[in-house]
Amino acid sequence: MLIFKSYLYQVFSTILDLYYIGFWIYIVSSFFQFDRSMRWYRFLEALMAPPLRWVRKLTQGRAQIGMFDLSPMLIILIFPVFRMLLAWIFQIG
Repeated sequence: MLIFKSYLYQVFSTILDLYYIGFWIYIVSSFFQFDRSMRWYRFLEALMAPPLRWVRKLTQGRAQIGMFDLSPMLIILIFPVFRMLLAWIFQIG
């Protein structure tokens, strides 16, 4: 049972890491000008936009300072909380 819990923790942890990397790619790519209809960008946008919309809706626009949107930073700060929650769920020390 312990091996199964450890395996599940590794799977979910890897998925979380890949999502974190994809989120950074999405953020950095928003600084550059290119064709936004490219397949890889549409895929990233489909994965990353829903959490951003949720945070923007939750903060009611208070996460925006001038033209800077801080909602991606809020999501990045939430990732370690997810990691700790994952460890607590699977009781990995």
